[in-house]
Amino acid sequence: GHYVNLVPPGLYGDVSGDKNMREVSPEEGEGMTFFMYEELLAFKQAASQLALTKDDINDVFYGNADRLLQEVATKLGGLRS
Repeated sequence: GHYVNLVPPGLYGDVSGDKNMREVSPEEGEGMTFFMYEELLAFKQAASQLALTKDDINDVFYGNADRLLQEVATKLGGLRS
Protein backbone atom coordinates (compact mmCIF):
# COMPACT_ATOMS: atom_id res chain seq x y z
CA GLY A 1 0.00 0.00 0.00
CA HIS A 2 0.88 3.63 -0.25
CA TYR A 3 0.00 6.26 2.34
CA VAL A 4 -0.16 10.01 1.86
CA ASN A 5 -0.15 12.60 4.63
CA LEU A 6 -2.40 15.51 3.75
CA VAL A 7 -0.93 18.69 5.23
CA PRO A 8 -1.89 22.37 5.33
CA PRO A 9 0.06 24.58 2.92
CA GLY A 10 3.51 25.59 4.19
CA LEU A 11 3.34 23.62 7.43
CA TYR A 12 6.30 21.39 6.52
CA GLY A 13 8.05 23.59 3.98
CA ASP A 14 8.47 22.25 0.46
CA VAL A 15 6.96 18.76 0.33
CA SER A 16 7.00 18.45 -3.45
CA GLY A 17 9.78 15.86 -3.33
CA ASP A 18 8.10 13.68 -0.71
CA LYS A 19 5.90 10.99 -2.26
CA ASN A 20 4.13 10.50 1.08
CA MET A 21 3.04 14.11 1.59
CA ARG A 22 0.61 16.31 -0.27
CA GLU A 23 -0.46 19.84 0.50
CA VAL A 24 -4.16 20.58 0.46
CA SER A 25 -5.71 23.89 -0.52
CA PRO A 26 -5.66 26.73 2.04
CA GLU A 27 -9.42 26.27 2.50
CA GLU A 28 -9.01 22.55 3.22
CA GLY A 29 -6.08 23.30 5.52
CA GLU A 30 -8.23 25.62 7.64
CA GLY A 31 -10.63 22.77 8.37
CA MET A 32 -8.00 20.16 9.27
CA THR A 33 -7.36 18.90 12.77
CA PHE A 34 -4.56 16.79 14.14
CA PHE A 35 -5.51 13.11 14.35
CA MET A 36 -4.69 13.09 18.06
CA TYR A 37 -7.58 15.48 18.73
CA GLU A 38 -9.89 13.14 16.85
CA GLU A 39 -8.66 10.18 18.90
CA LEU A 40 -9.11 12.05 22.18
CA LEU A 41 -12.63 13.09 21.19
CA ALA A 42 -13.49 9.48 20.33
CA PHE A 43 -12.11 8.33 23.69
CA LYS A 44 -14.09 11.02 25.51
CA GLN A 45 -17.29 9.93 23.76
CA ALA A 46 -16.64 6.25 24.52
CA ALA A 47 -15.82 7.02 28.15
CA SER A 48 -19.09 8.91 28.46
CA GLN A 49 -21.10 6.10 26.87
CA LEU A 50 -19.47 3.55 29.17
CA ALA A 51 -19.89 5.82 32.22
CA LEU A 52 -16.19 5.54 33.07
CA THR A 53 -15.19 7.19 36.32
CA LYS A 54 -12.34 9.69 36.68
CA ASP A 55 -10.33 6.87 38.24
CA ASP A 56 -11.01 4.66 35.19
CA ILE A 57 -9.88 7.40 32.84
CA ASN A 58 -6.82 8.13 34.98
CA ASP A 59 -5.90 4.45 34.81
CA VAL A 60 -6.16 4.45 31.01
CA PHE A 61 -3.82 7.41 30.60
CA TYR A 62 -1.57 7.58 33.67
CA GLY A 63 -1.84 3.95 34.74
CA ASN A 64 -1.04 2.50 31.33
CA ALA A 65 1.89 4.89 30.85
CA ASP A 66 3.24 4.13 34.32
CA ARG A 67 2.98 0.37 33.80
CA LEU A 68 4.70 0.64 30.42
CA LEU A 69 7.56 2.71 31.82
CA GLN A 70 7.99 0.33 34.74
CA GLU A 71 8.15 -2.64 32.37
CA VAL A 72 10.72 -0.93 30.16
CA ALA A 73 12.80 0.08 33.18
CA THR A 74 12.73 -3.49 34.45
CA LYS A 75 13.89 -4.81 31.10
CA LEU A 76 16.66 -2.19 30.96
CA GLY A 77 17.94 -3.13 34.39
CA GLY A 78 15.94 -1.06 36.82
CA LEU A 79 16.84 2.45 35.67
CA ARG A 80 13.62 3.80 37.19
CA SER A 81 12.95 3.68 40.91
